[in-house]
Amino acid sequence: MSTQRRVLLPALVIGLLFLFNTEAQGLNNLIVNGDFSAGNTGFTSQYLYNGGGHGAYYIDSDAGKLNYWWFGGDHTTGSGLFMIVDGAYNDKLIVWSETINVIANSDYQFSYYYRKVDWPHNDYAKLRVTVNGSQIGSTTTVFNDSWSLFSASWNSGMDTAATIEIRDVLTQTGGNGGDDFGLDDISFTQHPPTQYYALILGVSDYPGSIQDLPYAREDAYVFALALQKYTNWDPANVHCYYDSLATKQQVYNSLSLFKSKMTDNDIFVFYFSGHGSQGRDIAPFDEITDGKDEFICTYGSTPTDFIRDDELGTWLKNLPTSNTLVLLNSCSSGGFIGSQYNADLTKCHGSVVITACAADEDTTWYPLHSSSVFSFVVSRAIDIFFDNNGNGQLAAEELWEYILKYYWVFTLCNQSPQFNDDYPHGSSGSGDLPICEP
Repeated sequence: MSTQRRVLLPALVIGLLFLFNTEAQGLNNLIVNGDFSAGNTGFTSQYLYNGGGHGAYYIDSDAGKLNYWWFGGDHTTGSGLFMIVDGAYNDKLIVWSETINVIANSDYQFSYYYRKVDWPHNDYAKLRVTVNGSQIGSTTTVFNDSWSLFSASWNSGMDTAATIEIRDVLTQTGGNGGDDFGLDDISFTQHPPTQYYALILGVSDYPGSIQDLPYAREDAYVFALALQKYTNWDPANVHCYYDSLATKQQVYNSLSLFKSKMTDNDIFVFYFSGHGSQGRDIAPFDEITDGKDEFICTYGSTPTDFIRDDELGTWLKNLPTSNTLVLLNSCSSGGFIGSQYNADLTKCHGSVVITACAADEDTTWYPLHSSSVFSFVVSRAIDIFFDNNGNGQLAAEELWEYILKYYWVFTLCNQSPQFNDDYPHGSSGSGDLPICEP
């Protein structure tokens, strides 16, 4: 492995970045009797309790006791109570409903577990959830005879009450019967306010003097100041380490601390400015393009002092939140965007990654502004609040849009910034990852 050099750029060249785990986070479930342990109470239904036949429901511990063709126990222990439903083939009837007081302009998460309880019939329930008359999430077809999770988020807007309704919208039978299902562990929780966390590293002074860099420390310092101009950033949540303090162990320790504080609703920014390097690909052997792993050179002088792309990907993936922006201002940093799915930083589903250059390129300094080209452009976008879509937030994607405005500058420097956007992961819609709010 050889540490790559940085190239000084003459000034004349330049003319100028839920499912909430309720138990783990200790959130309060606003649903009364969501696990049905109290029996037939705390909710309403337009189905007939213990009615027999289509359009009936039961609260029991064993579906098999109620019908020869039914089977299965509750979600939690297999022996507790759950709701067992004989579908009505009527999409107007409400299977389950509850009205809950909510706080205006707040985010909530609704979830429940469902399963098929009949066999071998071919009519599968289709469950639809609405809050105050509007559907949330997708309509769920109940195929499986094991418990599955439905989860969807909802924002209250101006509402101060939420009427949640579950309907079975299957209306036609396939002729072989069925449409029977179970519900259990229904949950409605308020998202805590989003917290913003950042780990910012800049290394100019490496051991000895040969590999020292002119502006990496300053890059990190200016970036940290730019973030903290905005009210959504609590300085206590912005951890900055420079030169000899910016070690691999410190990165691991800081991420472990953040892991203990974060929820999956929070947003995390990782910024590094310093040397980058490459070495032979080692397990998990995922570098199918060039056979090389990439490193960010945290303080030190040997490969064991540096952080490999696979390592950083694993550490960030283990954070409670996937709402992550990674900014890498180092040579070969483009290689941190994995050449295949689930490799390197692409394993951090939900993240946005922006790098200063491609895997086979060096980064460039801009002496006129005592900065690297990449950090100057990124910090400038934050400093001027480049809210390109006018929604009152500066998003990670807008940092990239600002970079694209000045891509010609990077081209002059033989530098190709790279971008990978997986936010929001697992969503059929699009969205931007907010970073700064006035």
